[in-house]
Formats: sequence, C-alpha cells, structure tokens
Amino acid sequence: FNMGSQNSAFMAFSQEEKASPESQCPHGTKCKIFASAKNDYRSSPEILEHLKQYPHNNLRVKCQYGDKCKAYIRCMNNNYRVDDRCHLMIYKHPPRQRNKTSKLPKGWNEF
Repeated sequence: FNMGSQNSAFMAFSQEEKASPESQCPHGTKCKIFASAKNDYRSSPEILEHLKQYPHNNLRVKCQYGDKCKAYIRCMNNNYRVDDRCHLMIYKHPPRQRNKTSKLPKGWNEF
C-alpha cells in the first residue's frame, strides 16, 4: 500500500485498486469472509486483500450514512485504517468528488 502521493493514496482504498471486474469469489454469495466483515464488523489486512481481489459487487449495499459516514470521511481525509477501508469495500458510498474542495478560481482552465 503506497501512501507516497495523495493521488495514489486516494486510489489505494478505491474499489478499482486491485479488483478485476472478472474476478469472482469462489464462494459467490456464500462468502464467509464477506459475511463476517459485514455482519460481525470484522476487519484485517487479510480480509481487505480478499475484498480487493474479489469485489463482491453483487453483495454490496448502500451505506445508511452516505456522505456523512465516519469511515468515508476519514478515508477522504487521508486516514487509512484497515477497518475503514474494509467498510468502503462492503458498502456503497457517494462518488468521491475531488473538485469539491478545490480553491481554484471560477472559470480556471488548465489548458
């Protein structure tokens, strides 16, 4: 896990980091790792690796806290707790908007 730059760190907890769309968990909807992470609030580096390798998109549900979710906010503020990153792999959150906090003047064009 590379925390070298903000952009690479931003992508480090992104679902697309290592997850391949073709990757499917061999246990499918009966995955005990996903179930223990979601139902029992378990997290570990090994669980995180499994969730990144097999995204379980068919099992993910919308986080009830949305953009007010504490785990989501911590990750947006460059905190990389394993439990928060597991949470982001289990629950759907609003799209991350990097431009929301931009201090560039209105109408700025980098080209």
